[in-house]
Amino acid sequence: TCDVCGFKTSFAQEFSKHKQCHKGGKPFLCDKCGYRASEKYQLNCHIVRKHTGEKPFKCNQCNFRTAVKCRLSQHLKRHTDEKPYSCEICDYRTYRKFDVKTHMRRHAGVKPYKCEECDYRTAYKPGLIRHRRCHTGERPYSCQECDYKAAEKGSLVRHMRNKHQ
Repeated sequence: TCDVCGFKTSFAQEFSKHKQCHKGGKPFLCDKCGYRASEKYQLNCHIVRKHTGEKPFKCNQCNFRTAVKCRLSQHLKRHTDEKPYSCEICDYRTYRKFDVKTHMRRHAGVKPYKCEECDYRTAYKPGLIRHRRCHTGERPYSCQECDYKAAEKGSLVRHMRNKHQ
């Protein structure tokens, strides 16, 4: 068991490879943007997601599209409320095994993501990305009905509900 993130495996070689991701061991380099990955398949997924623009896998229940087939499989579980993975400490449940591992950081107090401009720290990379917007002023979510822009998706949803329904 990895003491940094809770990753578990019974294969020594797999565990050794996993530990490299915490040591910065990321030998696979994207020649387009400099992104580094600890495994080849991660680099391939990155290239498809970030550089080709292709999203051939589409959900038949909503307009979700993705570049990676396994992401569609995960997404489809959202429509069924299937949440087979759970936290052993609290009632957190999820449809993705990886989410339990990152969730465990909350209980361990591990906050590896730190803002470069202030003392903010978080257990989750998306949390840091959202936080950075308070420094940059970025508002990536736009209302289709008016000029309103929001830094967070939830703010746009509230705006739509309050102003346009």
